[in-house]
Amino acid sequence: MIYPGSVQIMGFLLGLSVLRGRKKMVETYGALRNKLIASDGNTIDCMFIDRRTSNHPLGKKLAICCEGNVSFYELGMFSVPMKAGYSVLGWNHPGFACSTGLPFPNQEENAVDVVVLFAIHGLGFKEEDIIIYGWSIGGYTSTWAAMNYPKIAGLILDASFDDILPLAKQTMPDSLSPSVTLAIRRYLNLRPGAHLVKYPGPVTIIRRTKDDKVTTDKLNLACNRGNNLLIMLLQSRYPNLFTTNSTRVLLHMLA
Repeated sequence: MIYPGSVQIMGFLLGLSVLRGRKKMVETYGALRNKLIASDGNTIDCMFIDRRTSNHPLGKKLAICCEGNVSFYELGMFSVPMKAGYSVLGWNHPGFACSTGLPFPNQEENAVDVVVLFAIHGLGFKEEDIIIYGWSIGGYTSTWAAMNYPKIAGLILDASFDDILPLAKQTMPDSLSPSVTLAIRRYLNLRPGAHLVKYPGPVTIIRRTKDDKVTTDKLNLACNRGNNLLIMLLQSRYPNLFTTNSTRVLLHMLA
């Protein structure tokens, strides 16, 4: 339920679309495909479009895309920075399409780690020229990477959340809350907010006003977990400014 893109039936249903997307990236945009070996032995499938020799002013910057829970680089938000003129490196989560493994947190961390290392040592980008773009659940790997590579040029979190537990609880009956809490905290403890507060660089948070996936009350802006991401970031950077009273005012504005 958390990573449906890794389920076999989903791969079967989207397989042809993924193949077409990959083919278009290579034939139309000159993309280069690579298979990276993570520290745990997983093979991480990635695609790179190099704009460094173009005349576009953003071409020398690399956007690394961390996709959502049912998204692939062939079909996901890879096209957003590509159309903006950036060089782009997309990769698929462990267990998605041609990447091996399963998207448990440690395998996700190892996957994004090898992708960033490949960008620096394999493709020749400086850490300072890398922007990491996380979509939805991709906020986990993107914030982890930002925390561990603090010199990157910036971090973009689009439709993401601070902690997956409240979102998991609201999809299940109240009677199962203890079991959900145990399962999440033991096996899928995704807490992008805890990573975010350890990254010192520029951050852009995109909150979608009609996003019903990262809210504990559908279409209620006050319950969008992107709010919590913002508050955690501001409180960590400006602890003397964001007191209980000012945070209450901010919450009112965000609602």
